[in-house]
Amino acid sequence: MRSIKIYGLLLLATVIFPLFIQAQEKKVSGIIIERGSGKAIAGAAVKLLKGKAGTTTDAKGIFEIDVKDRDNTVSLQISSIGFRAIDTLLTFGAGHRIELVSAAIGIDEVVVSTGYGAIPKERATGSFSFVGKDRINEQINFNIMDRLPAVASGLVVDRNAKSAKDQFLVRGMSTIQGETQPLIVLDNFPFEGDLNSINPDDIQNITILRDAAAASIWGARAGNGVIVITTKKGTADQKLKIDLNLLTTVQQKPDLFSLDRISSSDMVNVETMLFDKGYYDASINSAQHPVLSPIVELLIRKKASQDQNEITAIEQEINRLRNVDVRNDFEKYLYRIGLQQQTTVGLSQGTDRLIWNASVGNGLQIDNLDNRVRRNNVLMNAKVLLSKSLTLEGGMNISFQNMRSGRPGFGSVSAYNGGLFPYAELADADGNALPLLKDWRGTYLEQQADKGLLDWQYYPLEDYKHSVQKQQMQNTILSTALTYKLPKWFGLSLRYQYQSESGRTENLSDIDSYEARNTVNSYAVLNAATGKADFKIPKGGIFDQSNSMLRSHNVRGQLDFNWERGPHKVYALLGSELRTVSSRGNGNRLYGYNEDNLSYALFDLTVPYVHYVTGARNYVMDGLSISQKENRFISTFLNASYLFEDKYTVTFSARRDASNLFGLNVKDKWNPFWSAGLGWTVSNEKFWNKDLISYLKLRGTYGKTGNLNPAMVALTTIKYAGPNPYTQTPYARFDNYVNPELKWESVSTVNIGLDFALKNKRISGTLEGYIKNGSNLYGIAPLDYTSGIGPFVMKNVAAMQGKGLDLNLGTINTTGQLRWTSDVNLSFNADKITKYHMESRSANQFISGINPISGKEGSPVYSMYSYKWMGLDPKDGAALGLLDGQPSREYRKFTGTNATVDDLIFHGSILPKIFGSFGNTIAWRDWALTMRWTFKFDYYFRRETVRYSSLFSTWNGHGDFNKRWQQPGDEHKTDIPAMFYPVLSGAENFYPYAEPFVERGDHVRFEYLNLAYRIKGAPKSWFKDVLLSFNVNNLGLIYRKNRAGIDPDFSKSSNTGFSPSKIYSFNIKCSL
Repeated sequence: MRSIKIYGLLLLATVIFPLFIQAQEKKVSGIIIERGSGKAIAGAAVKLLKGKAGTTTDAKGIFEIDVKDRDNTVSLQISSIGFRAIDTLLTFGAGHRIELVSAAIGIDEVVVSTGYGAIPKERATGSFSFVGKDRINEQINFNIMDRLPAVASGLVVDRNAKSAKDQFLVRGMSTIQGETQPLIVLDNFPFEGDLNSINPDDIQNITILRDAAAASIWGARAGNGVIVITTKKGTADQKLKIDLNLLTTVQQKPDLFSLDRISSSDMVNVETMLFDKGYYDASINSAQHPVLSPIVELLIRKKASQDQNEITAIEQEINRLRNVDVRNDFEKYLYRIGLQQQTTVGLSQGTDRLIWNASVGNGLQIDNLDNRVRRNNVLMNAKVLLSKSLTLEGGMNISFQNMRSGRPGFGSVSAYNGGLFPYAELADADGNALPLLKDWRGTYLEQQADKGLLDWQYYPLEDYKHSVQKQQMQNTILSTALTYKLPKWFGLSLRYQYQSESGRTENLSDIDSYEARNTVNSYAVLNAATGKADFKIPKGGIFDQSNSMLRSHNVRGQLDFNWERGPHKVYALLGSELRTVSSRGNGNRLYGYNEDNLSYALFDLTVPYVHYVTGARNYVMDGLSISQKENRFISTFLNASYLFEDKYTVTFSARRDASNLFGLNVKDKWNPFWSAGLGWTVSNEKFWNKDLISYLKLRGTYGKTGNLNPAMVALTTIKYAGPNPYTQTPYARFDNYVNPELKWESVSTVNIGLDFALKNKRISGTLEGYIKNGSNLYGIAPLDYTSGIGPFVMKNVAAMQGKGLDLNLGTINTTGQLRWTSDVNLSFNADKITKYHMESRSANQFISGINPISGKEGSPVYSMYSYKWMGLDPKDGAALGLLDGQPSREYRKFTGTNATVDDLIFHGSILPKIFGSFGNTIAWRDWALTMRWTFKFDYYFRRETVRYSSLFSTWNGHGDFNKRWQQPGDEHKTDIPAMFYPVLSGAENFYPYAEPFVERGDHVRFEYLNLAYRIKGAPKSWFKDVLLSFNVNNLGLIYRKNRAGIDPDFSKSSNTGFSPSKIYSFNIKCSL
């Protein structure tokens, strides 16, 4: 028996040992070259996908690697800085020749995603802009969307938009009164949550769908373009891989002195003049006790004093305040260096049956004011091959965000009427917090000190510690898909996604906060018997809380058809989907709140209370709110393409959408959207000579997409606003007026494109031209006055047109060890209103109206107008306008209702007509340097200037005050009117909106610089690859056209209009 075992072991050894020896002796070798030029690539990394073995190419581009494998083939991953990494399958032996493509992306190598599937770009006829993960990760912005403007084509950011979600425009405007933001698609379905919740490290690529052929499959929500975000997935035939990403950034403090503000000395002079002229007399004697500035209080004391020593001391104090600038205190006590940290750990693996990846991310952002955002992300994706025909996919994307407010910034701390005198002091010489007058005069508060009231002073350096806002958000996306490969050429898939986003916001102003103390004191009643205050509102904190919940369900069934025979290729998909989105919210307020024991107090909110200072009777806010919305959509869709001999392409897409928002008639509930396209790959023709142009494709599309505004519905609706304060019964008001013909907005687009590449792809790119026509757009329509809700209603009565060009150009400037590539994204876009009912043609509606939409047919949607300017009156420096062809200071005549838009100067568009980005990457050995710039041209903005009425009442003074007219002759060197007291009636409705204060917004911005160094792992090292990078963001403007030295992207206010400060980051990426 023992001998049998020995013989068995010997037999087993004779079988296994030769195989083991054979496995040890297997080698794979070859040369790696650059596609096109044929030049050898030195230092390229060659790694086994299975195992840890790896090597690098020598100076001649040659590699050799030993492989322990009994198979006849081996899978390798090959990468080099400046080139696109590839996975390849090789047989054992020598003589392999492998080509790498330059990082300047080739036209025919991009696979774009529509959200319904992936399409090789050479098969597409539509307009796509593709951004890969390498380009995304060159930047370090906490929000993924902030990384797009510097690298995406056809995308412009309007930083002065009314809301953050409306900042991003794909190929300009497609609507007038509707929502402007593009549709965001995350992993096949629309994303309804907060984009800040997405971890940029989890993104594989982003595709922007720009024309109807690309976006029409999304139907009624695609009129503004579609941004498709795809997260990372695992890859097949991959051993367990661990990726670690560590990012640390610091941000400089902003330069507050870049704001053009009135000096403290000038402000003192202004207040002294106003005091001498009796401007403050009414406030001094007012029973309302409004705030008087420290200078005015000193002037009052000086006027009343008979003591020369006291007068001298007062004058010394006034002169001291002339040299105080509150911005010094803000920079010293409130602004700090910002910090951002992001850590992401990812795991992925792929076998013949299971492909999966998972990642965990943790991010912390602390801005210059200590506002904090903590974000945690968990991402999991898996694909299981249940059988040869059946595949199951599952995904989970969860994010948690916690936000906490920090210190107040410049512009958010104010005294009376929202202003702040420039000589305000936040701390004394020892750093102790000083009070700032906010609502009531200082001498009045001193008189109330013995009345038993709570401290009524406002301390900006302390108050933020007692008035804290916290916000928690959780976003959960769960998805699954079952794909079955039917016989022949068909495939069937069923997808489902569930998304929920819950949010909770808490605002706690504790008993030591100014808000709580001011509220409690304001409704106290002085007890005549005791001389002390009795409090009607319970002493304690004020606690506001609100909750929100959003849920969406998406179900999609899809049939795919892929057929190839000889020169014919047909690809198609047909499907239907159902989508519901519901949201709920509620809020409440608690008084007398104690955070330690969670107690609060009740009091009667149904009766008015007498204000302690003013004597007015007011209701105290209860803070109660509740809301609920539900939108339902159902759609059917078709997308097909036919290729003949890989030369000629025909595409067609159709979609029909219905919603509970639209129309009383069925025909208005359902709306069809479609597109058709043609493509001709000229370079595949036999007659084409590829010696000069190796790739040339012509393509054209036409189609219709849609747009909607969920706030508009077809029926008359009312909105309950809570209990009536007088009757304590529910009451409601009209929210929407009946509009039975309400439809989706429709946008038709013609797009003509040219894709090209010169030999060796030294120059490659795309050139596209398009025309967009928007019809049935939401616009103002007249309404019967007797309806009771106003003279106008929003209907589908407007139209507009947009046209433009997009040029995307990539060049390979040098090859070999020193590789230099460049790329340019250049876009032109112009829009005009072709149909619109103008509510008013009054000039002032186009100048200072709340709604910046011009409404004038033939003009851009957002147009810049100004009053005609005739300079300054040489006698007294008053601003002069034009009336009946003559200089005039009768402001009401050319700013009032008699003046029309035809009397104005039209400058151009508020949105840039020319915009884009360009960049360079220089790589040498394992080093790579990337620099990118953005630019905007041919647009206008209105800059701020001094407004004397605001200066007098709220101390909001612009630096233009120092440039004002002061003596005859100044009119030849300034456009700033003289200061008059009293202010010239109507003057401030004129000159701030006159021609001199409209500036060109043209500029070029240095967005970022990225320096990277790659360390290749040795065959036996614990890591496969390490990438170290150093990044600088917000490098500032390198060119601006305006004469005032203003950054047009951040010009909103003289209080907050400073450019973002530089951000420095260090990043380590390691693959194990």
